[in-house]
Amino acid sequence: MAAASRQVAGQEQDDDRLGRLPNDILVSILKHLDDLRDAVRCSILSKQWRHLPGMLPIIDLDVWSFLKHYDTFEATVPRRNLGLVRAVESVLSRHRRQRTTIDRLAIHFFLTGDDDPGRIVRAVDAAVTSGDRRISSAGLSMFGEKLDVHCVEGDIMLRHATRLLSLLGAYPAAFACLTDLHLESVRLLDGSDVPRLLRACGKLERLSLINCDSGLRAVLPLEHPRLRELRADFCACEAVHLRWLPRLRRVACGRWMHSESLPPFLFGHVPELAAVEFSNAAAVGYIRDLRLSELVGDAATTIRELVLNFENQRVWIQPEKPVPVMHNLTLASFHNIRKQCDLTWTMLILKSAPHLKTLGVTVSDHVCEGVDPDVARQFFSEKDNIQWQPSDFKHRSLSMLVIEGYEVQDKFMKYIKRVMEVAVNLQDVRLRRNECKGCNFYQTGFPQTSKEKDSTRRQINDGRSAAIKVTF
Repeated sequence: MAAASRQVAGQEQDDDRLGRLPNDILVSILKHLDDLRDAVRCSILSKQWRHLPGMLPIIDLDVWSFLKHYDTFEATVPRRNLGLVRAVESVLSRHRRQRTTIDRLAIHFFLTGDDDPGRIVRAVDAAVTSGDRRISSAGLSMFGEKLDVHCVEGDIMLRHATRLLSLLGAYPAAFACLTDLHLESVRLLDGSDVPRLLRACGKLERLSLINCDSGLRAVLPLEHPRLRELRADFCACEAVHLRWLPRLRRVACGRWMHSESLPPFLFGHVPELAAVEFSNAAAVGYIRDLRLSELVGDAATTIRELVLNFENQRVWIQPEKPVPVMHNLTLASFHNIRKQCDLTWTMLILKSAPHLKTLGVTVSDHVCEGVDPDVARQFFSEKDNIQWQPSDFKHRSLSMLVIEGYEVQDKFMKYIKRVMEVAVNLQDVRLRRNECKGCNFYQTGFPQTSKEKDSTRRQINDGRSAAIKVTF
């Protein structure tokens, strides 16, 4: 009996060793957990652990972590916030009681019609107004009742807008502290609603809009003194007008709607804009071809990085003469160009950007989202293949050419040789294999053996007095 008691006492002593660790070490352990819910579960291990979730400097609670078995593509099942609400209230209340600082707060939830969104935002509002501690960075992500592609009906988007504006009116402090805001499937019709929202988010630095607009085919105007990053995807507006965004540095636009006269972005006062990205899977006839001067507009004088992603569909760039001059552009990337497309047209960027340092090209036909390749090929037409030949000119700044999806074919070798003829100071050619971690796809035709790679190097440098570095 005595021996058994000593054994139990020994086990309790061993179990309590973890509890006797300093708080900063215990918090450091919890910080490395992928899911904050696991940190909350760990709080039951000992009495000392109970207060630890209230000491974590980073709070990131995502509704999807509470819905591991939910079919994210099911359009008919209503979305619910389930256990997220209680988790937000519990963790923030612990922080409030312990008066600890939050370095980053991020909460992701559904904009449902029940009182769950109100309880979530109210907890954030209370955390901000308590005055007992500081929240350095805060972000809210509000998802629609359904998957965004199933929320295109105006009534659903208007309901989301009504709920959003109701939260804004009830809990202004929560929005005033936001540095990040992500909205899905919201239609703000009244011309004053968008300015009201942006004014309320006075500290906003990053804004993401998915399937949002101010009315079908209307121009969405944006003004904000601190916004630095903007992303607009699948928005049914005629265009997004960057009217006055003096600190904007990066913008990205994906899957914009067809417009007969306007480009996706209208560039107003954006003096610090440095990076622009456009992405669209343009089937034949889906959107009109756009000139480079339309895409970059007045931002041509400031941007340093340009990314165009064609998502394995038709190239929607229209060559023009003269090309817009982008003196500050140093990096240009053209992603997911179909294999059937000629690549020579990408050299128009050399004509446009005399100080370009790096040119990247990705060639791919891979589709891993369950799309039949035969069906996907129907969206491409050979007549849409851009036939553009550069005039006789020399580019003296390009130092690196990166090709992802390279294959041992004459098409690729001729393209490299053509770039080398124009870019007289080219020093580095990097060839990459196309891979997809999502479905374990590995491109065929890429040089695999040392012999194949050496052969490619010799072909590229054939006839040159100074060899170019070729890496795989």
